[in-house]
Amino acid sequence: MNIAIYMVTHENPEITSRVIKALYKFGGCPFDLYVVDSGSSRKMQSALSELASDGKISHLVLSEENIGQNLAANIALESIDRHGGYDWIVCWSPDVEPKTRRSLKKLCRAARDFVKAGVSVLLSPKVTGGKSPEAFTSSGDDIGFNYYEVDYLKGYVRVHPASFFNGFRFNQFGALASGEALEVKDRAVELDMPCVVIENVKCRHLGDEADFVGRFIGYGL
Repeated sequence: MNIAIYMVTHENPEITSRVIKALYKFGGCPFDLYVVDSGSSRKMQSALSELASDGKISHLVLSEENIGQNLAANIALESIDRHGGYDWIVCWSPDVEPKTRRSLKKLCRAARDFVKAGVSVLLSPKVTGGKSPEAFTSSGDDIGFNYYEVDYLKGYVRVHPASFFNGFRFNQFGALASGEALEVKDRAVELDMPCVVIENVKCRHLGDEADFVGRFIGYGL
């Protein structure tokens, strides 16, 4: 499985570094990480540059201006498209920490097993610490993973087949965070692609930590 992760960042170097390092610790498989920073401070961009020098970030773009989630995501997607050859493209918020061992491998394996069963889906892990969409189907386990279907997936973590982005980019004037998620919802409807949550892969939205909101306005919220 060839996997690209894209991440849009804005401030909060401690949390972002913690999440990126956790991805390598708990991911369980190789991946290329594309990071676009949207107008952060020198401290934040220096921290990202250091992670890139250490090999933790494969492709890094540092914007001097706050260009917003959608435009930054499009920059990452264009870079992913230029490099090509990926099976899965994963949106990962810089404030969502993986907690399950081999989390990325399990998510992409689940997506692959859905395809083998005859249906292509968008999927995410079970994210605690943030408000997640309500389930509208009971749990299933017919692909070897416990899952349930939701109306749409928020911007915490989403696994897309690479073909999802063929001919598709986000509206650069869309709303922060929720705007991207709603555009993904519309695209999934267009492609007749269900949205599912894998229950036994856990992540934590770090927005529930003390004083988080006061320190950080996160694009993943």
